[in-house]
Amino acid sequence: MKKIKKSVKSIDLFKSPILKSYLNSESVNNELIRKLLKEIVLKTNNDNFNNMIDNFGNKIKEILNNSEIKEVGTTILSILATILNYKCYMPIHKKTVSEALRKDININIFWGIHCKNIEDFKQFMKTTNKIREELGIDSMLEVAYYLSKFEGGENMTVKVIENKIPELEKRLRLWKNFVNFVGKRYLPHYDLTSESNWLKIIEKIKNIVEKLEVGEENTEELIKKLFIYQDKDCGWKLIFAGGNVGVFKGFISNAPEEQLKKFVDIIIEVKNSNEFKDEWINKTYNLICEFNRQGVENYGESKLKKQLYNIFGELYGKLHIEREPIMNTCSRNILKEFYDFGEYNYNEFKEAFEMLKQKYKEIVGKLSEFSNGFINLEIDIMFNFFDKTKVWLLAPGKNAKYLEEFYKNNKIFIGWGDIGNLSKQDLNNPDDIKKLIMEKYSEEYNKEPRAAHKMLFDFYKNMNIGDIVVLRRGLKEVVGICKITGDYKYLTTDVPSDYNHSRNVEFIWFSKKGVKLDFSFTQSDTLQKIDNWDTFIKIFEKILNEDSDKVKNSEENIISKELKEKIDKILEKKGQIILYGVPGTGKTYSALKYVEGKGYYKFITFHQSYSYEDFIEGFKPKTTEDGNITYEVEDGIFKRLCILAIWEVLKDKEDIKKEIDLDRLLDKALKEFEDRYPVGSVLKTKMGKEFEIIDYKYEEDRIKSIKIKIESKNEKSLDKSDLEEIFKKALIEGYEIKGPGDIKKIKDTGLNSYYFAMYSELKEIINNIGYIQDENSQYKLSYDEIKEKVIKKLKEHEETKNVFKKEDFQNAKKYYLIIDEINRGNISNILGELITLLEKDKRLSEDNEIIVELPYSKELFAVPPNLYIIGTMNTADRSIALLDIALRRRFGFLEIEPNYDLINKEIEGINLKKLLESLNEKLMKLKDRDHRIGHSYFLNIKDLEDLEFVWYHEIIPLLEEYFYGDVDGLKEVLKDFIEKKENSYEIKRLTGEEFKNAINKI
Repeated sequence: MKKIKKSVKSIDLFKSPILKSYLNSESVNNELIRKLLKEIVLKTNNDNFNNMIDNFGNKIKEILNNSEIKEVGTTILSILATILNYKCYMPIHKKTVSEALRKDININIFWGIHCKNIEDFKQFMKTTNKIREELGIDSMLEVAYYLSKFEGGENMTVKVIENKIPELEKRLRLWKNFVNFVGKRYLPHYDLTSESNWLKIIEKIKNIVEKLEVGEENTEELIKKLFIYQDKDCGWKLIFAGGNVGVFKGFISNAPEEQLKKFVDIIIEVKNSNEFKDEWINKTYNLICEFNRQGVENYGESKLKKQLYNIFGELYGKLHIEREPIMNTCSRNILKEFYDFGEYNYNEFKEAFEMLKQKYKEIVGKLSEFSNGFINLEIDIMFNFFDKTKVWLLAPGKNAKYLEEFYKNNKIFIGWGDIGNLSKQDLNNPDDIKKLIMEKYSEEYNKEPRAAHKMLFDFYKNMNIGDIVVLRRGLKEVVGICKITGDYKYLTTDVPSDYNHSRNVEFIWFSKKGVKLDFSFTQSDTLQKIDNWDTFIKIFEKILNEDSDKVKNSEENIISKELKEKIDKILEKKGQIILYGVPGTGKTYSALKYVEGKGYYKFITFHQSYSYEDFIEGFKPKTTEDGNITYEVEDGIFKRLCILAIWEVLKDKEDIKKEIDLDRLLDKALKEFEDRYPVGSVLKTKMGKEFEIIDYKYEEDRIKSIKIKIESKNEKSLDKSDLEEIFKKALIEGYEIKGPGDIKKIKDTGLNSYYFAMYSELKEIINNIGYIQDENSQYKLSYDEIKEKVIKKLKEHEETKNVFKKEDFQNAKKYYLIIDEINRGNISNILGELITLLEKDKRLSEDNEIIVELPYSKELFAVPPNLYIIGTMNTADRSIALLDIALRRRFGFLEIEPNYDLINKEIEGINLKKLLESLNEKLMKLKDRDHRIGHSYFLNIKDLEDLEFVWYHEIIPLLEEYFYGDVDGLKEVLKDFIEKKENSYEIKRLTGEEFKNAINKI
């Protein structure tokens, strides 16, 4: 919140037109109110501000209920309280908090002159008091000034919550692994199939709004279908938020036609708009007020507006799902875990969503069967899964003795059966069950049970269909995972001893042997809720890694342990590998699966025009601020990865850590300097020469240079990088700086007097901050800053040969570059002479290391041992024998063969494994082994319709390419699917029985 204060450059409290109008207001001159308020407002409690505000709220209630006082509300009372005690109170009015700031600090409450909403008022005062504390000022009236004057802008943007991105990445990987493991349909929490109800809802909403636009059917009935009724096909409300607000439902059900028509106009505007507009909320709120003002006052203005944000955030997102996200409570709940944004600000919500979506694309890719434009819907469904699904830990008896009975019956059970059927008892909380346990188990419980009553209440009331249950044996072993599919039932037969309380489940995974965990559960209670996803992530990942022979067959297991070991071996020996094979064997997929979770990776595809300039470095055009075109050297993807991989071994070295600490310290000092000396400030050198601050140049949120104007009217720039060198000498190396001459010895810029003036000011600020290393802080350097430090160390290493050592790289994080279609690029042009650097013994820190100077940037460059390249190539495009000899010598090669066992299933009498084997036998005979077809074309085939689609749209076009100009060969492979003509041929479109008969002849 200090940014708020920073943005308001000066303050004169009682000249502000807003505050002046408050202080002179005639409406507050009510002596009776003054008398009632004075006794409590003049009492201050700095130790417990919240109690003080609660007491003030109670006094307001008393005043509002006083029949002698008319025409008064919280706004007027707050103004009077401010006049009596401006240290503790502020005037509450729509203008108190600027429009730009309301949503940024989650204050979106606007009172009318007669508003009596005490709870919102108290919450507002408590929130603004927190701001007062952060600003470091002692007057609430001054806080009101800052909040009213703030104009927003670049400082109030969406922020990533510190240290939360690794957690987000783990959550995304869990989602991907869970869907691949369990399947694309996990009702009621997600359905990613082409038959998904989520898709149907989108279609129904668009259909209803189109009917409203053209005036078809009964308007009132259409609006009810949109916002109130449960859809008979899906069993859900189309706009879920709409049916939960009584005053909104009442408006839709009972408002006169004229008001409903105005509401329809707003809905149509939502449909046709390219942006979300807050005015929709305000217009709808006003319509509801006109219809039922008392209902709105009872419900609360702030509460209703928040609900309207949910309604319109959901409606707008669903109408424009191809390009816009759905904003509602569920999606906000998940995003707020990882990003800091205005809770009821759609634009900021969208910005946070887009940041998450980028991560989603990198880690998850696409899981659904939806068309490509529906990635926003896929992510919204993921939000629903994480928001609605609870995870439970259950022991199936001591040492899991009832595990097989759980599995055999597809049920979970819990003990204390003698207390009877819980659904026939009047139970409102766990304590009601406590009495039953004490009655029926008096010998076991000579005092009140510690947790049994809570566990039973959870099992009966708090578990929901779709929740996940992890079955444990002891505190370090899991033996099953299941999904709850039914409500609570009390069984009297076929149950384990005393385990009468039951729920139906579907087992996701089961193992009598069990999987040992790397951690212990902290409680031994029979049933407990796992309150964080991180615990379940550890459990699930352990199962995937340790029990791969028992997990369900899924795409996650296509890359086998054997294949991973082969890739490991080649990369360890060569540093780079090419996975080659015929189309459809999963080469790219295997490469991506191999690197997943192993380190940092980038993915590129080579093509004929890919060049050295794209891969290493080259001149690229840049547009300057004045619109001119310049050419600057830009690093390519391979150079960037090498720099980042080298940085992994540098960042933990002591001298580098000190430099990073200095960077952090200098950033803080420069911001404090800007606060002290805003643009227009005049400073003096040691000799008395004046210079003016005319601009602060930022890169992201950090000052990179300060523009000054000196006496001769010349404009100069004082760079942070130069100041770093000066302070490194002073703070790290202990060099004493007494004047401009000492600055000149460190770095002679010709501006030594001005740098010394800056040094003197910043040194004072730094002394106040304290040069203390903060172990917990994460200081993110830009790529350019990292590169600068890496190149400096490469120069030092080139001279001394002792900066980079082999052991430094052994445990360093690994970096991978996946090059798809590597054979399509001209390797000689792309790598040039640098191909030699790929050899293991030529890499940085190795016996025959090579460090080169690059031709464009003249910067030093080397390839580190912790960087690996994985290329893929289709042998149908080009034989290995035709590859560049230099490339063949430096890469290891591994063939990925068609895996027939992965498609060993029948579709209406057609065995896919036998079909592909027969097809490939013919292709081997007529062409060669490089012109076969891989298994992945057949992986996702579920029915005959899928097979027909793949056959005509993927297999036949590939075969036509293989047999270009050879109709006889094509006919021999395709048999009845091709009809030869005099000078051409025709592919016959067969379906049903004809298709099956023709395919079985192949």
